[in-house]
Amino acid sequence: MKNCMQLGLFGYALALLVAPAGAQTTWYVDAKATGPGAGTVEDPFLTIQAALIAPGFATGDDVSVAPGVYAEDLVFTGAAEGVHIRSQGGPLVTTLAAVSPSSTSVTFEDGETIEGFTLLGQGATSRGAWSPYTHSGVLRRCIVRGYGTGCENEYDMQIYSTTIAFNDVGLLHWGGGIGGDAFTDCFGVILWGNLDDSAGNGFISPWFDWVHSTFDDPDFWSDTDLHLRSTSIARDAGHLGEPLDPDGTRADIGAVAYDGNYPVGTTYCLAGMNSSGERGRIELTGTGRIAANDLGLHAHGLPPGVVSLFFIGTQAVDAPLANGRLCAGGHIGRLGVEVADGSGVASHAFDNGSSLGGAPAIAAGQTRTFQNWFRDVPAGGAESDLTNAVAVPFTP
Repeated sequence: MKNCMQLGLFGYALALLVAPAGAQTTWYVDAKATGPGAGTVEDPFLTIQAALIAPGFATGDDVSVAPGVYAEDLVFTGAAEGVHIRSQGGPLVTTLAAVSPSSTSVTFEDGETIEGFTLLGQGATSRGAWSPYTHSGVLRRCIVRGYGTGCENEYDMQIYSTTIAFNDVGLLHWGGGIGGDAFTDCFGVILWGNLDDSAGNGFISPWFDWVHSTFDDPDFWSDTDLHLRSTSIARDAGHLGEPLDPDGTRADIGAVAYDGNYPVGTTYCLAGMNSSGERGRIELTGTGRIAANDLGLHAHGLPPGVVSLFFIGTQAVDAPLANGRLCAGGHIGRLGVEVADGSGVASHAFDNGSSLGGAPAIAAGQTRTFQNWFRDVPAGGAESDLTNAVAVPFTP
């Protein structure tokens, strides 16, 4: 195992010391807003790029991004330094999607920080994060996947608590190359599952620091689910300079901290293939704790752009409905209508304090079932289908 190489500690400390003391302005972005927006909490921009070109956008500003999918390639104007773009909900619910197979999702200019996103590529020649020669940037708590090249550094790039996985090339490092010395600092990074984890040259100090990071199998739940299993070598092995994980333990390596409550619930009732060529499936994030009220519902494998409905039941059933099976039954409540994005994913924030669409209120010790019903006209038949289902036991 190649983790915990004790290099670059001075560089890590220096990065913390020179970080901006405070942002001048926070600009807000929400892809689900009505738009076009003014960048305020009440009237957010629809795109991140709109914030970057807004009049008054200045050095040290923050951009606060709501959960959602943002299909845009970020271009910094160079007029503002040290900008911090951070997601409100983290990389599992906030995606910066490459616009095309030749996209570069983030081109760093002058010390910008991208924090809490999944950077999702289109393979081929797409590139996740790039520091061109004489330019620098910071990637923190991000997932970088699906690119021809996940991260490419020709000058200075610092990568903290990030998962770079399932790209053609994970990290392309040009230490001592392309016009000068490039310095890549990796702190708490998982670099695994790429066709070629690393390429370039100069993977030896002083150009490359690899601290509390790993090239070894991190024991993800699956190739598509990057949560850590309890047996993961990444647990409690992150850099000591990073904040503690939500459970109060030492930081884990990678973008997604180990969660003893994951996966939430028990899935059942396998769905059939729909017109997208996939089986619709429902996955949950958060917990079944009533007081936390942090359960997120996510339907995957839907046809892109379809209208879908999340609903809740009081028991598990199995009965034919439309082109699929009704599996969440008993007293049923409608939770919310959501449109699937271009990747066939629809999400809904579950609020256990709401009316639950007519379903009975939840008490500790009770189990509820969840499912998603979606339109599927190309499939013919009843022109709609359902995902599988999941049963969740609720606790106080």
